Amino acid sequence: MIGLPGETLNDIRQTIDFAKNLKLDSVKFGILVPLPGTEIFDEFKKKGFIKTFDYSVYFWHKKPVFETDLLTQEILFKYYKKAYREFYFRPQYILRKIFSLHNLKDINNILKGLKIVLKNQLSKKDSNCNSISLARRRV
Repeated sequence: MIGLPGETLNDIRQTIDFAKNLKLDSVKFGILVPLPGTEIFDEFKKKGFIKTFDYSVYFWHKKPVFETDLLTQEILFKYYKKAYREFYFRPQYILRKIFSLHNLKDINNILKGLKIVLKNQLSKKDSNCNSISLARRRV
């Protein structure tokens, strides 16, 4: 998970590198979502980090609804996408996956996963950041 309080760009880099050094078949990266009613939401709200109170855009796989004094929304989202790119598009990972294929079902599963990763990487939508100017509700 990236975007935790006090996290730096170097911390995110270390998280990505740690995941790459493990021999994992798959990985799940996520951006912190400070949900209303949680301590982290209250802390981020008090510090002015929350950028929208439109709760319909609070998702783990889109641009974050917050930024910190160390990391902007754009930087957090850029490194979220970078984490997936660096993990799944490494030559050693790709080769390991190719050599693990045993039948058509395996190939089909790999192609489905590739489609999801590519869709995520090629998506230009940043609905969370564009919705910041939407009506703000007080919590």
